[in-house]
Amino acid sequence: MLKLIKYELKTVSKEFLILLGVVVFLNLALMTRINAWGDDAIMGLSFLIWFGVCVGAFIFNIIMFTRDLKQDTGYLVLTLPRSGYQILGAKLISALIVSAATAVLGGIIFLFMVAVPLGKYDNIIRALHQITKDPTVNTFALYRNLFVDLIISIAGYTSTLLIIYFSCVISKMIMNKRKYSGFVSFLIFIVINLVYGKLYQLISKAFPKTLNPYVTYTGDPITISSGKGSVDILLLPVSVVGGIFALLVTVGIFIGTAYIMERKLDL
Repeated sequence: MLKLIKYELKTVSKEFLILLGVVVFLNLALMTRINAWGDDAIMGLSFLIWFGVCVGAFIFNIIMFTRDLKQDTGYLVLTLPRSGYQILGAKLISALIVSAATAVLGGIIFLFMVAVPLGKYDNIIRALHQITKDPTVNTFALYRNLFVDLIISIAGYTSTLLIIYFSCVISKMIMNKRKYSGFVSFLIFIVINLVYGKLYQLISKAFPKTLNPYVTYTGDPITISSGKGSVDILLLPVSVVGGIFALLVTVGIFIGTAYIMERKLDL
């Protein structure tokens, strides 16, 4: 699988560099407006650039997957002596690597923009020092919560990508180069999300316990209305049973997508 991942990353390296180049160019353009525009406006625009390039990476991951379903590159990739699970796994891991690298490098450029050209370096250090040294702040709980939120975000992102991939291969299987196959993929994606969202809502309502076993990082519990008194320490609270359901659905979609890629697609 490592060779497949390397191949996938190599095929997207040019586009990835273009994404980063866009971030650098736009931030350099913003630097020319320092002292002409307000600091808040420049920071806000720099953040929007970061957010925009992350969305661009997400869209690009979808385009790269559908390209192999529609173009001649599919013959090279999908006919390799590898299982559908390996091919899909390599594509998914590569997509996550590209998205993570885009988010991290874009974030570094944003922080550099705030810290150096705008001269906010001392403010950032002071804020970090205040958080880590404040006796009312449970630093361990803060880092733990952020880590859990990161895992939940990655899981949600992965699930979304898999639903999109599944929609694309279903459309490819039933349409096979016919007109409006992209629109059919979109409709399938919408239907799956509506059904999935409704089932998750019903399960979460039937089993309302959320993944909130600790207090907030400041040491004070926050009661959320949906949790009916449960303690919320996560930026992204998750229903326990609903989370298990979401995990099973994600695994099932992965298996289904890989099976269709290996056995049912007519290239």
